[in-house]
Amino acid sequence: DRHAKLWAAAPVYRDMVHAADVLVLNRRDVDAAAADAAETWARELFPPKHVVRGARGAFDVDVLERARAAPPFDAEAEDSDDDDRPRRTWTHVDGTKRVESRDDDHAYLGAVFSRNGAAFDGARLEAAIAAATGSPGAVRFKGVFFVRHRGWALVQWVGGDAAPQSDVLAWAADARYQLIVSGILGPVDVARLEQGFMDARIPGTTSAAAAAA
Repeated sequence: DRHAKLWAAAPVYRDMVHAADVLVLNRRDVDAAAADAAETWARELFPPKHVVRGARGAFDVDVLERARAAPPFDAEAEDSDDDDRPRRTWTHVDGTKRVESRDDDHAYLGAVFSRNGAAFDGARLEAAIAAATGSPGAVRFKGVFFVRHRGWALVQWVGGDAAPQSDVLAWAADARYQLIVSGILGPVDVARLEQGFMDARIPGTTSAAAAAA
């Protein structure tokens, strides 16, 4: 369909979607099934979007004036069930917060870095991500990082992928990542994994300053 072709071949289209707070879905009368698939896809985007259904180009424009706060770490989708999982958090002296949770089948490990924190070195970040996705039992990885000389990037990986997928983001509230592991975290050296991401940061830089440069 047209959306899928644009997403695959048009970087400007992807940038526009990533930069948007509100996505309006039109042409539902033409192909309802394709529109429903696009809506499901849109509601899984990160950072989350306010998804609105349009009718022949018309929609409630008041939605554009509504205040939208930056999403919390776990709010990657409106139907997120993270709040139902037992969770533990630790806060480092630099403000970085580690978050662990689990359900019957998976363990979830992540970190949220302080706002306007240090930018990440591209090569060191790639090494940290490779270590994460290579962890025993890893099934999914998602992260948002400010990479020096590149800007904000959304990195996603699902078990079986040859390499993580990286997309440009226009903006993000903070850097963060989450690794999902099948079973328990026992085989994963959590501290060493986390240290890889912390060491990938560039001392003396901030994402805000780098973005303004």
